[in-house]
Amino acid sequence: MKFHLAWADVLSQNALLKFVVFALTLSTIAFGLTTLKLSLQPPLLIERGCVSQVVHPASATEHTEEEIGAFLRAALSQRFDTEAIADTSLVSDLEKLNRKREQEELKGRGMRQRVLVNAESVQIQGASVRLNVDRLISTATLRTDLLFSVVLALASTDRTPSNPYGLTLQSVLVPEAGPNSIGAAGDLATVRTKEGTPNEKRR
Repeated sequence: MKFHLAWADVLSQNALLKFVVFALTLSTIAFGLTTLKLSLQPPLLIERGCVSQVVHPASATEHTEEEIGAFLRAALSQRFDTEAIADTSLVSDLEKLNRKREQEELKGRGMRQRVLVNAESVQIQGASVRLNVDRLISTATLRTDLLFSVVLALASTDRTPSNPYGLTLQSVLVPEAGPNSIGAAGDLATVRTKEGTPNEKRR
């Protein structure tokens, strides 16, 4: 082989090797930056259940409608369901006391309670949520289903492993409560609204 042909072949191989090294260097830098960016993102919290779903990053302060809906189902279950665990960070101390008093009354009557949220009825207005729920009351031989509207007062709080939603249920109001009110005995204590009118009953 002639010298100039051999030299041209060497130069061609060198150029190819330089291009490969340059491409690998760019790829390494890109992968490194991508890894660094992903490692600095806040961790995702996964809601455990039959179907797992992403709730939100731990540092997020805004709440989506889907997240509020999931919170309402969990919080109302903790507040009213007889089978639920009473010690929870989803419900305020006042509502925990209301739950305890209500469950004692239900137990004395030999009754059990459960509530189901009507997702299509949820109306979010700032920190207030209005929705319809089905209240299921059962005894050893009888089951009753009562439908009523409630107004919930929510408050934001820090997201924790026990409360990934970053929300707490402060109070439950039953506007214009009648015989199908949420109290076990049906005689809720009257509370005044901000305008001073006693047209809402509280649990």
